[in-house]
Amino acid sequence: MKKIRVLFLFVFIPFAAFFASCDKGATYPLAPELSADINNVNWATSGVALNASGNQITIKAANPAGGGLVINMPAGITAGTYSLSQTSNCNAIYTSILNSAVNNFYSVSGTLVIAISPPGQFEGSFSFTAVNILVPSTKVNVTNGIFSLNND
Repeated sequence: MKKIRVLFLFVFIPFAAFFASCDKGATYPLAPELSADINNVNWATSGVALNASGNQITIKAANPAGGGLVINMPAGITAGTYSLSQTSNCNAIYTSILNSAVNNFYSVSGTLVIAISPPGQFEGSFSFTAVNILVPSTKVNVTNGIFSLNND
């Protein structure tokens, strides 16, 4: 009987105190995540970052093969659907090789869907068609894009 009391005292009570102390209304940061298909091939990321500077928010992602994806949007953006093009407030750039202008593709049409809940955490989806600025007849289709990021 004494062993049961000791077990109760040192095991059950600490667990009960731990779970009782959890704030049910607390929000926790999202793990950075971004994925997309590039020309119908899954594009895996090795790193994702959310940058807020001045009047712009930028999502940057890199993949192990050396490519990158950048999505720009205005600061203060709210939940909604936005156009992704070089002439809109939201735009995207895909590069198959980082630091190589020859391999940069700029969004010419597409959509960015933003859901912000709670403030500071960004979740959304995107898809766009992009063209190579040096060879405009060369296109890339970015589809099934999703992201979950934290701005804290």
